[in-house]
Amino acid sequence: MLLKTLAPATVAMALLCSATAQAQQSMPPDAKPRFEVVTVKSAPPDETRQGFDLQGRHIKLMRESVLNIIIFAYSIHPKQVVDAPDWVSTAFFDVDGVPDVEGEPNLVQYQHLLQNLLEERFGLHMHKAKRDLPDYALRIVPGGIKFSKTTWTKDNLPHQGGHPGADGQTMTFTNSTMSDFLLLGIQHFADRPVVDETGLTGRYDFTLHWLPDQIKAPEGDAAPGLFTAMREQLGLELKATRGPVDVFVVDTVQKPGAD
Repeated sequence: MLLKTLAPATVAMALLCSATAQAQQSMPPDAKPRFEVVTVKSAPPDETRQGFDLQGRHIKLMRESVLNIIIFAYSIHPKQVVDAPDWVSTAFFDVDGVPDVEGEPNLVQYQHLLQNLLEERFGLHMHKAKRDLPDYALRIVPGGIKFSKTTWTKDNLPHQGGHPGADGQTMTFTNSTMSDFLLLGIQHFADRPVVDETGLTGRYDFTLHWLPDQIKAPEGDAAPGLFTAMREQLGLELKATRGPVDVFVVDTVQKPGAD
């Protein structure tokens, strides 16, 4: 099932659309898989498909940059990756592999696989630091949130989906935490990192409909902008601030040799 066919800036938009597909047996939740077999090749210049693909245990990345893989693997904003060479965002690769554990990986396991891939095949080594950067604080507005705790059971995986339309962008979150909301939602539509200051620790169901800045508003009724939509529909706000932000400093990274 194709997980992403969108532009690199929206890498996490539809990342786990297949996570709720229960036809596939899931990996044991405590498993920490590595790739049993994996190939990494430079993407052909004429390749038109791009994205993350997950079909059971079979994992494919098509025309993805190292920067995009880092962003997803570590749940961070592009501006939190610093001191990386230019090619990490301009060179594109195809990845095809199978984990060493039976079953379909969940979100954390998928990220763990890609972290290992970055280290073993791209020689990526990073260290955490703090940098003074502009960011957004995600906060609850006066009056409280306007969505409810999930109706799904604890055995259901989170589900995030979305689609663009003539009147704006719609995203639906089910059984999702605020971390899920940041990773698969606003983090990749915001122009700076977003820090969760809501204090919400549960899982929730909600829908957000807004008009991204880059979409020209149609005549007649149109969705509000992201900031307004979050306040009106969710009871949340993005407050522009500046302060110490966690960043990942790239120490070493290299292009992989041919398989």
